Amino acid sequence: MLIKHKLIANFTVLVVNMIAMLLILSFSSSSLQIDIELTKNIGKVESEILLLRRHEKDFLARRDIKYLDKFNKVVNSVHQNINKLQSNYDDIGIEVVELTSLVSILNKYKQEFQRVVEAQKNIGFNPKDGLYGQLRNAAHNVEELIGDQDFEILSLRDPHEIRSSPVVQRTMNLVH
Repeated sequence: MLIKHKLIANFTVLVVNMIAMLLILSFSSSSLQIDIELTKNIGKVESEILLLRRHEKDFLARRDIKYLDKFNKVVNSVHQNINKLQSNYDDIGIEVVELTSLVSILNKYKQEFQRVVEAQKNIGFNPKDGLYGQLRNAAHNVEELIGDQDFEILSLRDPHEIRSSPVVQRTMNLVH
């Protein structure tokens, strides 16, 4: 065999190996892209679930209905990201039962949070609304019915309210 034939054979083997390397590199790159996309979506779902918890805590602390709207928007976003994850896993042929479980848990969480919001609506978002406001009004009506004369019953009230009561203020002015 001549050197020319050996060089042509070596060059042919080199070209075939280069093409094989490019195909392997292309396949691994597309596989890596899918893995990166999966990782991004998993991270989004995790961070949004934490954001749900934050909106829940903000609602409980501030009793403001705007946190229910924020909560619902994030729930919708989590559902979209879970659907993306499901389609990504379907594309690579992996069945993930946990995603279905996560959707059902998320729906139950949303329902329970909405029940808490409804209960808070009934109680009242501030001292003048709902049952709390009714209780406050009833207490004021009872105070008016009792009048200024019965100091024993008035002393059962909150000490701050007692100090700010007009009866106590008049009495304190008389003492000074």
